[in-house]
This record gives sequence, structure tokens and C-alpha cells, in this order.
Amino acid sequence: MPHDDNASTTSANQNSSNEDLDEIEDKMPEISTKKVCFKQLIKYEIDKYLFDFCFCQKIIDTTNDTIEIAGIFKYLQILTAIFGAFAHGGNDVSNAIGPLIGLWLIYVDGSVTARSSTPLWVLFYGGIGISVGLWIWGRRVIRTIGEDLTKITPSSGFVIEISTAFTVLFASNLSIPVSTTHCKVGSVVAIGRFRSKQNVDWSLFRNIIVAWIVTVPVTGGISAGVMALLRLIFL
Repeated sequence: MPHDDNASTTSANQNSSNEDLDEIEDKMPEISTKKVCFKQLIKYEIDKYLFDFCFCQKIIDTTNDTIEIAGIFKYLQILTAIFGAFAHGGNDVSNAIGPLIGLWLIYVDGSVTARSSTPLWVLFYGGIGISVGLWIWGRRVIRTIGEDLTKITPSSGFVIEISTAFTVLFASNLSIPVSTTHCKVGSVVAIGRFRSKQNVDWSLFRNIIVAWIVTVPVTGGISAGVMALLRLIFL
């Protein structure tokens, strides 16, 4: 009799296991369907996010900074402004005083060599000149780039300044003269375009581009005219 009880117990367990397997197999299509629906839902949300980010730009609102963010970045902007001024002095001041150094070396040594040292006073002269120019006329350009071209918040100003400074310093390290103004205008327009097309004054940007194009031949013509006049007088 004990043997019969064990056999009946084993048979009952097997029947229970078979019923559990049958129940799991019955639920498999339902589980598989839920997985497919879940995957499709995730894919839909990802596609919707990418579409809004690339075209509608409703996911990230960068129009205004919160009080906390503005409080953080207004102090960071002091550091990036110093960093940008350092980069500006490393490239734009060199562009301005480069011809002056050549004239000075010709006057002193009679020629210019690749290893000629730059007088320290000439560098100070260039630094003072660019500071005075910024103080007298720079406010108008600052207003154009900082207010009229697009709206700038503390966080976007931080990005503009640090990206411009890195670009100018990289060019200076390669001994390539670049314009800090060009780099900064490009950063400002890119930030405004990231928000939306309406956040950039495209007519003002067009005028800036036209001014860049016009100043090259105009400056070249003035230089050629002055040189021709000097040759008639002194040479």
C-alpha cells in the first residue's frame, strides 16, 4: 500500500507539472504579444522624441534659464569672459600689431628674420590699443551681437564664450590668424538657430555677412592707395 501511495503522489505531481506547462504555453502568445506591443511603444516614443528634437524642438526649452541656472552660469561667465579675452589677445592683437612689429624690426635691424624677437613694449601697445577701442566703440558691437542678433541667456552665453575661446586658441596654437568676432557671431547664430529660426535676426546676420565680404576689398583698396601715395612722395 505505501508503494501505491507513492505512485499516486508521483502521478499527481506529474499531472500538476503538465498542467502548469500547459498553462504557461497557453500564456506564451499573450506574453509575446505584450513584448511586441512594449517594443513598439518604446520605438514610437523614441521616434517622437527624435522628431520633436530635430524639427519641432519642443522637448528642450532653452529660451529662458531658471533662477537657479542663471545664478550658476552668471558666475561661470566671468571665468569664460576672462578666458575669451585671453584668447582674443592671443590672436586678434597679434593680427593688429604684426605689421607694426615688421616695420619696427626693419627700422632697427634693417631686415626681418624668422627668429626676430618681438619687443615687449609693442605687445603692451597693442593691448592698450585694443582695450581703448573696446571702451570707446566696443559697446555698439557688443549690443549688436549680445542683444540684437538673438536672445542670450547666462547658459547660452557661457557656451558661446567658451566655444569661441577654444576655437581661437586652437587657431593661435596653429599660428593661424582668425577673427574672434567671426567665431563669436557663428556661435551666437548657432545658439539662436538651435532654439528656432524665429530667434535669430536673419536680416541683421545678412548685413554682417555682407560687411565681412565688403571690408576685404575695401581695406585692400585703401592699403593700395596709401602705398601708392607713399611711393610717390618718398620713393
